[in-house]
Amino acid sequence: MAFRFRLETLLRIKRRLEEAAQMELSGLSAKKAGLEKKQRELLDELNLLRGQLKEGLKQGLNASEYQLCQQALSFKTNELDRLRQDISKIELEIIKARHKLTGIYRERKLAENLRQRQLDEYKRQEARAEQNELDDLMGLRLPNSSHQTG
Repeated sequence: MAFRFRLETLLRIKRRLEEAAQMELSGLSAKKAGLEKKQRELLDELNLLRGQLKEGLKQGLNASEYQLCQQALSFKTNELDRLRQDISKIELEIIKARHKLTGIYRERKLAENLRQRQLDEYKRQEARAEQNELDDLMGLRLPNSSHQTG
């Protein structure tokens, strides 16, 4: 009789759920990395604009150009704030995804450990049955050999 784990379907489902959770987590991490890259680029743009504004003020910028630069700085600053909020939201989602992955991992390991214990018990029972069969065969042979000596 071959070993059959009754919860094999559950174990396969847990493995697939774990893979899906890992994919979700890696997707969120990639999304966060993309947002952080945009944030760095935006910070560079802001620094460049500030430098241009300082340089323009030294060279005598007129009021309309100054106002245009201030609007651009304000727009970039607001965009940066929005990016920071998006990154914070993604970080919370990553924490939740990690927690979910950890729970699924534990459930899968529990099912795998149960499967291994049942497999080990099955092997012990098979070995015991084989040993009993050998003992029975030896028991059949021993009386025949004892009649010859007596």
